[in-house]
Amino acid sequence: MRGNSRGSRFNNGRRPKIKFQRFVAARLQPGTFFRLKTSGKSSKIQEEFFVSTERTFAIIKPDAVAANQQGEILARINKHGFKIVAIKSMRLTKEEAGGFYAVHKARPFFGELTDFMSSGKIIAMVLEADGAIAKWRDAMGATDPKKAAPGTIRHDLGTSIGNNCTHGSDASDTAAFEISYFFAGLELI
Repeated sequence: MRGNSRGSRFNNGRRPKIKFQRFVAARLQPGTFFRLKTSGKSSKIQEEFFVSTERTFAIIKPDAVAANQQGEILARINKHGFKIVAIKSMRLTKEEAGGFYAVHKARPFFGELTDFMSSGKIIAMVLEADGAIAKWRDAMGATDPKKAAPGTIRHDLGTSIGNNCTHGSDASDTAAFEISYFFAGLELI
């Protein structure tokens, strides 16, 4: 018998040949189309897939962990339909917090921000869903809990602009940087 003897057999015991066009493994951007062509002796199938799933980075901040709100926030993540791809509990040093928030280095609140983010444990996560970045930002609400919509995490659990429970990436390039800052590739499988 010809072909691979492992796995399922079809097309007279042979596996179909698979060709990918415009496909980069694990790096498909939302809104990307790619074609999957399979061909065997007796059939030719061509399908187009639209990729809408994306990943975002999220943090449960030290104020929320200290107030034991991580369970409530994780429940809301689940309720909103996110898949948690990776998660870890850790405590940042001031230098690690400074590296993470380097984009804000020239801002007057930088020192206060890095002090706060290194003041206690955080929970860092990679979330996945259709339109994950916008979806997570909607679930969190506005940065200022007083301006956040009722029912959002920051409105319900945050106490101030500085103590607003959560962080989320604001764009796909930011998400890529933030995810790679906290997680190695093997942690994201």
